[in-house]
Amino acid sequence: MKQRLHKLGRGMLLLLLVGSLLAAFAGIEPVAANGASPVRDLPDTVMPGDEFQVSVTFTAPDDNFNAIGLTDLCPAGWTVSVDKTWCTPNADVDNHPTPDQVDYIWFGPYASGTGFTAVYNVQVPSDATVGSYTFPNGSLEYYVGTSNYQESIAGDTQVQVALASIEGNTTQVNCLVLAGVNITAYVGAVQKASTLSDGSGEYVLVLPELGNYDVTASKAGFRSETQAISVTDPMEYTLSFQGDHGLIPNAPDMSYVLACVNLWKFGTPPCQLSMSKVLAVINAWKIPIV
Repeated sequence: MKQRLHKLGRGMLLLLLVGSLLAAFAGIEPVAANGASPVRDLPDTVMPGDEFQVSVTFTAPDDNFNAIGLTDLCPAGWTVSVDKTWCTPNADVDNHPTPDQVDYIWFGPYASGTGFTAVYNVQVPSDATVGSYTFPNGSLEYYVGTSNYQESIAGDTQVQVALASIEGNTTQVNCLVLAGVNITAYVGAVQKASTLSDGSGEYVLVLPELGNYDVTASKAGFRSETQAISVTDPMEYTLSFQGDHGLIPNAPDMSYVLACVNLWKFGTPPCQLSMSKVLAVINAWKIPIV
């Protein structure tokens, strides 16, 4: 009997110890989440009457990521359409309480590192005027365990409405990417639009009106190139400055000239050069701009 009472006493002591530990930890909040970091992706330009897709991506910052709600807004007067099956993973509930607002909910829980892509469509009014439109800050609200967090959506915030646009690439005549090229559209001597190519040599030039344009690519240290384009319809046009329209350095050396000769003899589109362009490179070597 004494042994049984002794064992029972030890068991009670163990239960009391476990209970006290649970009580001690019950009030401790989980470590703050690293952040789900929601990021919005928008197209650069759209046309009046277009419907386009918006995506917001984020990542589960910790285990037990649950009760997740995404709210986003588009410009006033624009309308959204939503479908929970457009999301990865599929949202559990979708809604758009007002025409320009979208809500998605996921129940969870999800494991740390789970990637989410929320997608919805936006309709641009057919009478939208040319200009820049802002997407107001949306938000992501969620729980990790019992702790609640809210983050603003980062990433793209504006989309440009244009009657038409021109996009393309900028390179040197030897086909190397050339970033930071100034792309300017003129009607006669009047400048109508201008932009810079990005780090990948890509550009989008928004045009304020239809018509016939002379588009010039220029950058310090290089000779300018101009191409004509007729913009007759509200759409996206492609006009690249590469190959025969690539920019020639002000003072190329002999190795540069030989590389261009090689592109004339053996190059393939879009890098292949004509004899006329190679002669222009040779002339730039013989008569440099300093």
